[in-house]
Amino acid sequence: WQPFYEIRTGEEKKASIYLKARTKQRSCQDWKQIALKLFTGNPGTSSDIPSLLPQHLNFYRPVTNVMYAGAMPLAKSVNMSMARAEETMDIAMEEEVMEEVRYDQAQTTQNDTMMEYDLNGLWDLENDQELCIDLTSHDVSCRYHAVAIPKSDPCAYLAAEVNTSDIQEIIDCSANIYHDDNYLGNIYLSVDQNKEKYDISLGKD
Repeated sequence: WQPFYEIRTGEEKKASIYLKARTKQRSCQDWKQIALKLFTGNPGTSSDIPSLLPQHLNFYRPVTNVMYAGAMPLAKSVNMSMARAEETMDIAMEEEVMEEVRYDQAQTTQNDTMMEYDLNGLWDLENDQELCIDLTSHDVSCRYHAVAIPKSDPCAYLAAEVNTSDIQEIIDCSANIYHDDNYLGNIYLSVDQNKEKYDISLGKD
């Protein structure tokens, strides 16, 4: 499953933040009347503490007058590899149609190393079925203002400024932005908890 947010703002000077989950089961079996829990961690991955191996440096000595005998020039090979990578990314980024599911919100539990979302009720999930599920929602106060950084971008941006303490449990992930019920686009949320305020971008003003 993948988390993402839907953030809605308006004239009430508040931001409504909805945490949602894109889920898909690929067990090759249909699941009938099961209890479902989602975790922000993955117990299936290794939990070993990584070790840092030394890196040895040496001086680079360029090689000159190298003849390519029947080999593809490096620049052309790199360009072709990048083109294939971009093509693969385009295919991967094609969104599939998901079934929207709006159930009662999940029961949220903060464990020592991950968040747990216990979904209410029993679920039927067919093999390869993809769902969009509501998990949590809450409202926070915000202040609308314009942000401009002329050295980086000549445009000004409308932002909803919120207190970082109000969104301290937010997950770093993408968010769909709506203002006055108008879809404004997609942003990536990554909150620096060391700062007092955080600006949610609402697009070019």
